[in-house]
Amino acid sequence: MNGLLVGWRAGLRTFRAMPAVQVALRGLLVLTGVVAFALQPDRGVTLAGVAAWFALLAVPVAAVRPTSDASTVVLGGTGVAWVIGYGGHLPPAAATVLLGAVLYLHHVAASFAAAMPPTAMPDRRLAARWSVPLLAGLTALGAAAVTAYGTHELPLSPVLQIAGLAGVLAAAGLLVLLTRR
Repeated sequence: MNGLLVGWRAGLRTFRAMPAVQVALRGLLVLTGVVAFALQPDRGVTLAGVAAWFALLAVPVAAVRPTSDASTVVLGGTGVAWVIGYGGHLPPAAATVLLGAVLYLHHVAASFAAAMPPTAMPDRRLAARWSVPLLAGLTALGAAAVTAYGTHELPLSPVLQIAGLAGVLAAAGLLVLLTRR
């Protein structure tokens, strides 16, 4: 019990030493994780609900220790819950694009937080390096959102949905590749 108390005190000292940017970054991790949970079609006791709750439980761990695998659990658990929750039905287009944007933002924020010590101010070069994939991904997801605007349900087969997702990811990757040269 004494070791747990010492750990909490050390964590509190680290939190107090964090600059506001670091606290905001970790707050963004919590916010994106909670929004991803709220978008889930099933938060009950089914398999999809259990996966969603499992992902939600990993959110505070991802915020406290962004170098851990907790962000992967958030992304994977949310994705599994989304796919199982809709089963053989097609998900709504707007919610799908919004979930994609939220998970992408969570991933980039976790990567950025893991790239620096918790008490350090972000370096300008590091921030510029991470802003490129963030803007490229959000641009590709924004294009997908404009395309899906007004569509209540994707009128595509699951194979075409996966192909469309791969196309959005390829477009984001191409933008990142072109801006790094």
